[in-house]
Amino acid sequence: MNLTPIWGSLTVFIVCPLLGGLPLIDWITYTVTGRHLRRLGTGNVSVSAAFYHGGKLAGISAVLSEAAKGIIAVFLARLFFPTGSVWEIVAVIALVIGRYWMGKSAGTTNAVWGIATHDAIAAGLVWLISLVSFTIIRDRQIG
Repeated sequence: MNLTPIWGSLTVFIVCPLLGGLPLIDWITYTVTGRHLRRLGTGNVSVSAAFYHGGKLAGISAVLSEAAKGIIAVFLARLFFPTGSVWEIVAVIALVIGRYWMGKSAGTTNAVWGIATHDAIAAGLVWLISLVSFTIIRDRQIG
């Protein structure tokens, strides 16, 4: 009996949300500046808050850490399931759910890099279509 799918699904549904909920941005900003993002401004622990309150070093480190979370979630799914399977998307969704539940943040950077790792061509096409539509229409709501 092969238990790999069971361990894979447990990893996706338990480890990925916990990974998403890790407050790496707050830890990075605290390490760089000595200030907790939860106590600054709106209290939102996000990449933009790290740039605003922590400066360039904290912001870039925050982007890299959140991108790494998305990439790691996809690679965790690939440990148990075939490359390109729907489980990679489920892992990214679980990661973002953990990010929202524990960090009260959207997890956009996690999702973008997770999807780009899952299927770089599709992610590039979506980016290209978005860029063209925003350039032509110049309205965020309609574009």
